[in-house]
Amino acid sequence: MSDFLLWESAYAELIFSKRMWPDFTPADLRAAVNEYHHRDRRFGGAPAIGVPEQPVAVSERWLR
Repeated sequence: MSDFLLWESAYAELIFSKRMWPDFTPADLRAAVNEYHHRDRRFGGAPAIGVPEQPVAVSERWLR
């Protein structure tokens, strides 16, 4: 990545796949989105201690 891209992607969430772009399938996209949904986002803060996480309903209708 160039210096500019590193600066712009400071808070971006990147997913790296071993699959090359021409071979990328809807299943690969689904796996990437699933990985993204399971990440712990704190937005610079520390994790809350003793506070249970609430599940978030996610619709994957657009992936089908």
